[in-house]
Amino acid sequence: MRILQFLFLHLLLFCYMCLCSNVLAVYCFCVEDQQSLLLQLKNNEFRFKASWSTKLVSWNQSIPHCDWNGVTCNKEGHVIGLYLYLESIDGELHNSSALFCLQHLQNLDLSYNNFNSSIPPAIRSLKNLVSLNLSQNAFEGQIPMEISQLKNLQQISWGHSSFLMQYSTYDWT
Repeated sequence: MRILQFLFLHLLLFCYMCLCSNVLAVYCFCVEDQQSLLLQLKNNEFRFKASWSTKLVSWNQSIPHCDWNGVTCNKEGHVIGLYLYLESIDGELHNSSALFCLQHLQNLDLSYNNFNSSIPPAIRSLKNLVSLNLSQNAFEGQIPMEISQLKNLQQISWGHSSFLMQYSTYDWT
């Protein structure tokens, strides 16, 4: 009888995890290797014109990621700054993006690119974000309420995007 209860509880836990997998996908995808996350962005998620890129085009495994152009790290090797402005990146930013696994990220600059999606709710996973620059892109839709969960955020720029401004519904405290 105990074995059946044990199996039943594990089955329930498995079903719960499957049901929640869409919500928690960004957390399940995360790995500790910062360089792998950045290469995932470069090779599989960001579309960019190599002839116009000055940063992404030079990222490779033979150089430590903390020495890459556009990347700054803390003493432990965690990425704390990602400066990918003017990189000719286009396409969408998805909830499951490796970008949202960079848990130590404090400064994110994706300005002067051509992202053409809404900002995904997974932005809330960047809890240490202090500065966010998304200006001069084609982001659209509503500014996600999840941005209000970024309690360390001090500076945000999203000029020249097509957001629907609904500030009054957010609790910025």
